[in-house]
Amino acid sequence: MNFTYLNKFLLIFASLFILCCQDNISLLKDTEKETQNNNIKESSPEVENLLDTKINQKTKNNYIDFYSYQNANYDFYNKKLINLRVNSYQGKVKSNLPINVIYNDSFIYSVNLNGSLVKFNNENGKQVEKYKINQKIKNKIPVSFSLIDNDFIIGFKSGEVIRVNKTGDIKWTFKKNNLLNTPIKHLNDNILILYSENIVILSSKTGKVIFEKKYKSSNIIQSSGGKIVDYFNLIFFILPNSEFNVIDVFLFDEHYSELSNLNLKTSLNNLNDKIYVYKNILLYLDNKSILNSYDLKKNEFILSNYIINDLNSPIFFNNSLIDRNEKNINFYNINTGKIFLEINIDKILKNDSKIIKVLNINNYLHLFTNEGEVLILNNKYEIDKKIELKIKNISKIYSYQDKIFILSNKGFTYIY
Repeated sequence: MNFTYLNKFLLIFASLFILCCQDNISLLKDTEKETQNNNIKESSPEVENLLDTKINQKTKNNYIDFYSYQNANYDFYNKKLINLRVNSYQGKVKSNLPINVIYNDSFIYSVNLNGSLVKFNNENGKQVEKYKINQKIKNKIPVSFSLIDNDFIIGFKSGEVIRVNKTGDIKWTFKKNNLLNTPIKHLNDNILILYSENIVILSSKTGKVIFEKKYKSSNIIQSSGGKIVDYFNLIFFILPNSEFNVIDVFLFDEHYSELSNLNLKTSLNNLNDKIYVYKNILLYLDNKSILNSYDLKKNEFILSNYIINDLNSPIFFNNSLIDRNEKNINFYNINTGKIFLEINIDKILKNDSKIIKVLNINNYLHLFTNEGEVLILNNKYEIDKKIELKIKNISKIYSYQDKIFILSNKGFTYIY
C-alpha cells in the first residue's frame, strides 16, 4: 500500500470531520441563540402588552389649568345620570380651543366669549355674577383659563396674558403683539406660553419674563395651536409653526440629546402631530401615522419612524395608542407599535364618532366619544355597558377634584 496516499486520505478525512463538527457546533449555538431570542419574543409581550390602567395624579390643589388631570369616581352604572349644565362660554365655540371651567370654593368660574369673568352657582348652574375685565385688549376672545393660588390666569387671542382675582381686578398684565392659540401651562410657579414662533416663560407671581426664545420657520401657523408636555425639569413642545424643541426649566436653556436627531416627516404643519409622556417615555406621533418612542432615562430611541397605517383619530392613554376603525378599537403598544388588544365595536358606536378620552373610573376603563357615547370595559377589557350621555359635539373631557367635566361646541359645560 502506498502510505503517502493513505496519509493524504486520512488528512482530508480529518479535516472534513473537524469542519463538520465546527458547523454542527456553530449550528447548535445559532439554534440555542434563536431559541433564546424566541423565548424573549414570546415572553416579553406578556409584560409589555399589559395595559396600564393606573392614573398619574399630577394636579396639585393650588392650581388648575387646561392640562390638569385627576381621578374621578362617578358611577355611570346609575340608571339616572345626573349632571349640572353650565352656560360657561355663553355662545358657540367657533375656535378649536375649548375653555375649561374651574370649580373652586363652592362656585364655578369661567371666561365667556367676550372675555368677561363669570361666576356660577355650583348647585343649579345659574349665573351669580359677571365681572368685566377693565383692560384695553385688542382681541378679548379667550384662549386659556387657569387657577393659581386663588387667582386666575387668562390668555387672550391677541397675545395678552393677565392675572386677576376672583372679582376681575388685575394684578399684572403681560403684553405681546403675537397670536396666542395654545392653552397656557403652569409649571413650578411659572407659566409657559407658546406663541406662533416663540416660547415665553413668565413668573406666575409677577408676570415678569424669565425666559424667551424665538424659533423662526417658514411653515404654516396652525390655528389649532401648539402642544406641550413636561418631564421633571424638561418641557417638550411643538410650536404652532411646527417647530419641535426641548427646554430645561432649571437651566432655562435648550436641552440637547439624541432626541435632537428626531427626523420628522411633516414639513408644513403639525395639525395631526401629538406628543405625550408616559413614565420615562416620550412619544411623538408624526402626521398621524409615524410613531417615535424615546426613553428619556437611557437617552435612546425605542421606536424610530415606525409607520402605523390607517389611523383615524388616535389618542394616547398610558402605555398605549388607541384608535378606532369601523369594526374595532385597537390598542397599540408604544414600545413595539403592534396591536395588542382589539375590541369589537361593529354596530355599537356611531360610524363618525371618535374616541376623545379614556378615564379609569372605579377600576373600570371608560371610553368617551365626541358624540356622547361611553363604553365601560370590564377587567377582561370586554364591553360591559354602553351609555348615551345625550351630549353632542363634545370638544373636551377632563376630570379633577372627583368631578368629570364635558365641554360641548355649543358653549355648555356638563359636570358629573
